Amino acid sequence: ATLSLEATPAYRLGLCAQGLREFMAGCLDLPRDRQSVSVLGGALAADCKIYGVQTVGRILQGMGLTGTTARLFEWASRGMPQEPIFFHWLGDLYARGDQETRMGTAIYYYNRAQELDPDN
Repeated sequence: ATLSLEATPAYRLGLCAQGLREFMAGCLDLPRDRQSVSVLGGALAADCKIYGVQTVGRILQGMGLTGTTARLFEWASRGMPQEPIFFHWLGDLYARGDQETRMGTAIYYYNRAQELDPDN
């Protein structure tokens, strides 16, 4: 079997390097006043928390630990209740279930996410 160019590690590494260069160039354009730096730092910290939870959740799901994944997302939603993404992910988890009660739970979480972010 042959790998497509996009599937090769060298290609993906090149994409990472390109993204890093673009990130660094973008940093040069950021405002440098104390208030802006504080706001941007807070946003970056929140994004890191969200992506950290997402990464761990995907690993747990890959291991077949869906219940543990749900508990992780529920814990994260209590820690960052203003973030709709955790509720959306919980909806996704429960939507994969077969039982009607699970679908009801999925709809609850999707509605909760939409309440927090109506444009989503």
